[in-house]
Amino acid sequence: MTKSKRYKFSGIGLTTKERRRAKKLFNDYKKLHNYEKLNDLELLESLIFTEILIERTKDAIENLGQTDNKKVADIIPKKHLEQLETLENRALTLRDKLGLFEEKQKNDPLEYIKTLEKKFKIWRDANQLSRQVTCPFCSKLFFLNIRTDKYKPSKTAYFHDKILVNVPLWKLYKEKKITKKDVANVLGVSPDYVDWMEKYIKEHPDINPSTKN
Repeated sequence: MTKSKRYKFSGIGLTTKERRRAKKLFNDYKKLHNYEKLNDLELLESLIFTEILIERTKDAIENLGQTDNKKVADIIPKKHLEQLETLENRALTLRDKLGLFEEKQKNDPLEYIKTLEKKFKIWRDANQLSRQVTCPFCSKLFFLNIRTDKYKPSKTAYFHDKILVNVPLWKLYKEKKITKKDVANVLGVSPDYVDWMEKYIKEHPDINPSTKN
């Protein structure tokens, strides 16, 4: 298992309530943008931590506005404003590094295409047995699920294990009913492969009883 697969949001420095919210935000971001690289996940955790601190600062400002002290209610302390500005600037920087701005994607179309391909691969791997479809009449979503009970396993006469080889075709060739070129054309290989196939068949009497001594 890779480090990115084992990566979990820690939320060190947050309260229990904040940590629960932060963990949910982290998982939502990760799922939505398909972050996998360890560096991206670390940046994402920093972004979520920063966003929670922004909420905490805003809550503190809101609480000041509810006090009976009119001087404090009307004027937000400078330290709160500076802290909020610092946190928001940090959040902007982290979002930029994570590629969350549409402008960056538009300016780098190749990277954007690669991101789409990566997202599609993840979606495809997670939806092997079903396909999401939108009804053209009512616009509702439904799924087309593959019925695996209808699959019928069958063997192929053109492979032994993972080796391309066909005994009946080889016998026709040895009986001079077809040429080496005919065998090569049927199998889609070079004539040299036919010589190698003959050697392989002789070394594996289990697929051709006639080769046994």
